[in-house]
Amino acid sequence: MHGPFHRFAKLSSLVGLCIALAGCGGGSNGGGGSADSNLPQPDYSNDWVSASVAHTFDTVQAAQIRNSSRFQGVDAAISGGGSNQSHPYELARLDLVLSGNWTGAGQRVAVVDDGFRTTHQEFAGTDIVANGNIAVAGGSSHGTHVAALIAGSDDQGSMMGFAPDADLHLTSYLDDSSRTGIDLDKLAAATAEAASLDAVAQNNSWGLLYTPPGDPTRELLVTDVRDHMTLNGSTVAEAFAGLAGGTQAAWSTYFDELEAFQSSGVIVWAMSNDDTLAVNDASSALPLFIPELDAWIAVGNGLFQTNSANEITSTSRLSAACGEMASQCLFADGTTRSAGVSSDTSYGLGTGTSFAAPQVSGAVAIMAQAFPSLSPQEWTKRLLATAYSDFVDFAQDGTVNFGSGIVRAYSDEWGMGVLDIAAALSPVDGVSLVNGRSLDSAERTTLAGAALVSGAAYGNATRRALSGMDIAVFDGLDTPFLVPAETFAIAADSGPERPHALPLFGDSSVVDALAVSGSDRQSGQTTFGTSTYRLTVAALGGAEIVSSSRGLSSPAAMTGSLASLSGRGAGMVGQVEAGPLTVEHYGFVSSHATLSESAVGGVGAALGLDLGAIGLKASLLTAQEQGGVLGLSGFGLMGAPSGAAINSAALSSQLEIGAGSMIFAGLETGTAVAEAGSGYVTAMDNLTFSAFQVGLSTANVLGDADQLTFAISQPLRLETGAVDFTLPVGRTQDGAVVMADHRATLAPAGRQIDLGLRYQIALETEAELAFGAVVSHDAGHIGGATNAVFGGQLRGRF
Repeated sequence: MHGPFHRFAKLSSLVGLCIALAGCGGGSNGGGGSADSNLPQPDYSNDWVSASVAHTFDTVQAAQIRNSSRFQGVDAAISGGGSNQSHPYELARLDLVLSGNWTGAGQRVAVVDDGFRTTHQEFAGTDIVANGNIAVAGGSSHGTHVAALIAGSDDQGSMMGFAPDADLHLTSYLDDSSRTGIDLDKLAAATAEAASLDAVAQNNSWGLLYTPPGDPTRELLVTDVRDHMTLNGSTVAEAFAGLAGGTQAAWSTYFDELEAFQSSGVIVWAMSNDDTLAVNDASSALPLFIPELDAWIAVGNGLFQTNSANEITSTSRLSAACGEMASQCLFADGTTRSAGVSSDTSYGLGTGTSFAAPQVSGAVAIMAQAFPSLSPQEWTKRLLATAYSDFVDFAQDGTVNFGSGIVRAYSDEWGMGVLDIAAALSPVDGVSLVNGRSLDSAERTTLAGAALVSGAAYGNATRRALSGMDIAVFDGLDTPFLVPAETFAIAADSGPERPHALPLFGDSSVVDALAVSGSDRQSGQTTFGTSTYRLTVAALGGAEIVSSSRGLSSPAAMTGSLASLSGRGAGMVGQVEAGPLTVEHYGFVSSHATLSESAVGGVGAALGLDLGAIGLKASLLTAQEQGGVLGLSGFGLMGAPSGAAINSAALSSQLEIGAGSMIFAGLETGTAVAEAGSGYVTAMDNLTFSAFQVGLSTANVLGDADQLTFAISQPLRLETGAVDFTLPVGRTQDGAVVMADHRATLAPAGRQIDLGLRYQIALETEAELAFGAVVSHDAGHIGGATNAVFGGQLRGRF
C-alpha cells in the first residue's frame, strides 16, 4: 500500500515567496495585521443579543485577548507576502468568541496524523486518549503542530489552540509496528473509538498517494477513482483498494466508520496544497463518492491581506481550489506557529492546509459547546453558511440552499468562503419565537410581536416572575438562542390609574372636562312614603360615580380603586333612603383605561348606616373585564388570559369632627378569576387585590369658601397571584422543541402609598382656584421608586 503524506504546502507553488521556516531564512512571528482589527460585527447594542447565551461577546475583553502573547504567538508570516498579512485567529474572529468563554470546553476532537509529542507544555491540562502507537516517528512535528492548533493551552507555553479547553483523541495513521504505510483496520477502529468517546470532530491533515503505471508517485485524485470505477465496474472501496492499496473489505469498513462517526462529529479534511490541481484530491473529496458523508468540511489554505477593519483586501490561494467540493469547503489562514517535537518547549512555523484544517476542527468544538442540541450536520451547515465571502476575489459560481429560504453563494475557487466562527455563533437571518412542538411545523413570529403587558396593579411583578428564566428563540437554521424571558415583560402605557394632583385632561380635553367636572351627569329623585329614591346617571364618568358612592375616592388623590381599570363610560347609582339606612344599587360599563378595544363593566349594591356624625357603608361589586386581568394583557405568544370575573367588597366610613370637617376612610378587597391563557401563558390563579384611603377634609381654612383635603391612599394593588408559563427552552437533535413549565408568584415587591394634598377656594368671580400635590412612595408598587406630582387649576364660567 502506498503511504500517506502530510499536507505541507508545496513550496514550488509559492512563486516569488518564501515560507518563514528554518532553512528558508527570515523567520518571523509577526505580520498578523492590525492588533485591534476585526471583521464587521453584528450590532451588539440590542438588549436581547447582548444577553443571549451564544452572544456573550465582550469587545473590550476581545481586544485584551487579541493582544495577548499566546494569541499573537500563533501568528506566522510568509516572507515577501506583504505587510498586512492576516493573523489566522483574527481572520476567523476567534478573539471575539473567546471573550464569551467559548473555548471548546467539555468537547473532544479526534486527530488522525503522526508525530505527537504529548508531553509538550501546550498539552498541559488536556485530557488525551491515544489509540495505538502515537510516538514521534522520524522526527516529524506535524501531528504535534496540528494537535496544538486545536487544543493548545491558553495558560501554558507561548501559543494557544483554536479551542484551548478541548480534549483530544490521537491516532497515528502509520502502522503501529513498522511505522510505515497505513493500517486501515486501525484507522477504522480508531474512528469508532473516537465516536464512542463522543468526539465532535475528526481532523485529517493527510492524504493518499498513487503511482500511475509508468509515472511518478502523486496524490490520488478524484479522476483516478472515477476512471477506475468506469473501466472496471468497481465500487468505491474496490477502486480505493486498487489504487491506494489495501483490501476492498478494509476500505468498506473504514468508510462505514467514517459515516457512523457523523452521529457525533464532523469530519474535517485538509485539501491538497497543490494550487495547480484542476481536480480534487480523492481523500478530501470522499463525499463525491459517498454522499452520506454530509457532516464533512474540506479545508483550503490562503494568504490574505487585510485592512484595519480585518476585511480581506486581496488574496493568494496557496492550496488547491475547492472545485467540486465547493459547497462543503472552507478556507482559513494556514500559516501558523505551533508546538514542535524537539523538546517540550519547542515551536515551529509552517503553512498549508494541514494547519488550516485544525482551525476548522477547533471551530466545530466551539460550535458543539455553544449548541449541544444541534447535530453534526447542523454544526457543518452553520460554519458553511456563515463563512466570510465579502472579498473581491470571491466569484459566485452557484448557490447552496440551506433550508428555510437561506441561500448562500459558493465559489469554485474559494468554496463557501473563509472561516468566521463569530458569525457561526450569531443568529442567521434573524430569530423567531416558535409555537409548536416540532421546528418543522411550528408557527414562527418575531420577537417584537410578543409581550406581557402589566398594568399598574402589578408593579414589576411580571418582570420579576420571568427573571432568571430564558426563552429559546430560533434562527433561520433552527439554532436555539436563549433570550432572558423578562425581556418580554413590559409596563402598560400610563393611564388615569396613576396618581394625579388634579383632574386630568387628556387627548380629548372637551370630553374629559365633562367627565371630571360632573357636567356629563344627570340626577333625579322621587319620594314614596317616608323614603326617597335618587337616581344619578353619568354618560362618561360612570365608574367614577360608582367608586365615589362606595366611598373609595377623594379629591386629594385621583387614584381610584377597582374603578382605575375603567376609562370613559356610562354608569348609574340608585339610592333609597329610609331613615338612617341607605340601600344603593349601581352599575357601569366602560372602555378599559389602559387596554385598547377592551372593556370593564359591573353591577353591585351597598348598605349604608347614618348615625349622625358617623356614616358607615358596606358594598359588593361583581364585574367582568374583557381584554385583560386587572389591567394585565399580552399579545402574540405572550398573550395573557383575555378576561376575568372580578368580585370585590368595600367598607367606607366618615366621621364629622366639626363644622365643615371630617375624617374619611375606605377599603376595598377582592378576587379575580382569569379566563384560560394562550401561548406561553397558560393560566393565572389565586388573584386577590386591595385598595384603600384614609384622609381629613376641612373647610374654611383661610376663608369661608375654601377646603383643604389631605389623604393617604393605596391604589389598586395585586396582593396574591400566580401565573403558569410553558416556555420553549431548547430543542432536541431531531428538531423537537423542548418546553418547560414554570410557575411564578405575581405580588409586587413594593406597595405604593400616596400622600395627597388639595386646596381649593371659590372666587368671587364665580371661578374656582385649586392647587394639588401627590407624593408616591414605592411608586408603581415598585420598591424604592418615588414619584411626585404638582398642579394648579383655575376654572370659571363663561
